[in-house]
Amino acid sequence: MNFIALVKRVLPFFAGLAIGLIPSWIFTSSNSLTGDFAQPAFVKSRSYCDKTSKFRKEAETPAAISERLQILSKPRPGYTEAARAENTEGSVVLRVTFLASGSIGGVTPVKSLPDGLTEAAIEAAKQIEFKPATHYGQTVTITKQIEYTFSIY
Repeated sequence: MNFIALVKRVLPFFAGLAIGLIPSWIFTSSNSLTGDFAQPAFVKSRSYCDKTSKFRKEAETPAAISERLQILSKPRPGYTEAARAENTEGSVVLRVTFLASGSIGGVTPVKSLPDGLTEAAIEAAKQIEFKPATHYGQTVTITKQIEYTFSIY
């Protein structure tokens, strides 16, 4: 293989590699407008001046100002006799509202099963114990999907 043929085969590879890598270098390593280097999410950002205040404040990251919902216990639903007799298996998906007060709000089925399994899953979901999510120190209401799987061994 001669030199020109080798260059014709290798040059497009390196050109494509450079075209793919250059934008990622530009957007991940620095902010070209300010010259600030990117920081991990757990690092507090630099100080900024609030227009309503004369003092400089330290900006907080979303990880520092909010806390996710923590499910402490998720009771398992019981298998109904009708479902056991029919060998019904599958999963029930429920949309559950976790209230800021620490109690369960509305529970609606997204995907259901026959023979009373959906109702059993709803009753179990109403007994979930959790620690509410917080945003800026205040508890907030969140709606999440919960799945219960039913299988006969």
